[in-house]
Amino acid sequence: MPLADLRYLYQTVLAVSVLDLSGTSDMCLLLGEFRTMFQLATAFDFVAHMLAAASAERLAIQAKSHEASVDAYRYHTLALKGLRQAMQSFSRSNADAILATALGCSYQMPDCRSLMAIVDCISQTAYQMRTRSKESVFCGLFEHDHRYSAGETEMTPARHQLDRPEENENRHVFARELFDEGIKAINRLTTCLQNNPNIAAVTRQLRDVLTLAHERHQMDIPAKEQYRLIYPFTAWFTKNSAASFIDLSNRDPLLFLFLAHMYAVVVTLAVALPEIDYPFFASMRVKGILEINKKMEKESWFTCVACHAFHSFDQMMRFPLRAVEIYQLLGPHKKDNGYKDTYFPASI
Repeated sequence: MPLADLRYLYQTVLAVSVLDLSGTSDMCLLLGEFRTMFQLATAFDFVAHMLAAASAERLAIQAKSHEASVDAYRYHTLALKGLRQAMQSFSRSNADAILATALGCSYQMPDCRSLMAIVDCISQTAYQMRTRSKESVFCGLFEHDHRYSAGETEMTPARHQLDRPEENENRHVFARELFDEGIKAINRLTTCLQNNPNIAAVTRQLRDVLTLAHERHQMDIPAKEQYRLIYPFTAWFTKNSAASFIDLSNRDPLLFLFLAHMYAVVVTLAVALPEIDYPFFASMRVKGILEINKKMEKESWFTCVACHAFHSFDQMMRFPLRAVEIYQLLGPHKKDNGYKDTYFPASI
């Protein structure tokens, strides 16, 4: 890479270092795997291009830089091109690099349709790696995803798994519970976040998405519309100007709670709409919620500067932890998924 463009990787290194020093990197989804991805980037150019694209896109939004926006598009295109070529020669030696790039690109896709395409790549790659997941540098991700933690080797993608009425009914009951609890919890949280207009706006969006999904989750919602619901939250760390790693490293309890609730909304949608529950999607957010809860357990109470009240972390984390409990309880079901040959969607 040209020296001038290495600044994007350097910027990402700085950001992750800040998170590491504050012990918050594992809360930030794939950023907790950054060291591994950076090592892969030294051997696979498409991994480096993916990391540069993410960093440039974030800089373009934060600094309103046209140059960074152009660079983000260029590197994103190069990452997808390299990913496509690597998928055509999928092997044990490049599997980790393919998975890293596909997961990283899933946070950068420009719309829900392209997100669906990269999800197919993630699902296919995870399926190809399932029998050798313990050899992967991302073995921790596989272990945390209940498709693979139970040792099953023929797990189906979520969109094919629930074809038995009693299982669907259980899922609907749990989804209704999470919708009701989630809407109430986010309404409470919105009051606490009123001093931060950007975060408060995202929180209201979370509530609106939950309300809409609550009204329609037992209907036949087209796949594209399901992905449209989750899309804004898959790209939050790179595409939203309210995402501040400095604020997160300062360990603001309200920001922790916001992240936990954003993750919990996505997990709730994965419970209600299993078609979007692709590999690592909900499980990384489950891990994020548990990491946040671990950090919050050290302090039982905090004072809210917005509503001037004392809040109990246990009470404020009730909805996110219940979402984790239900998601882990449901789990996927074993069934032949029909994936036999490696492919790469032409739409990417």
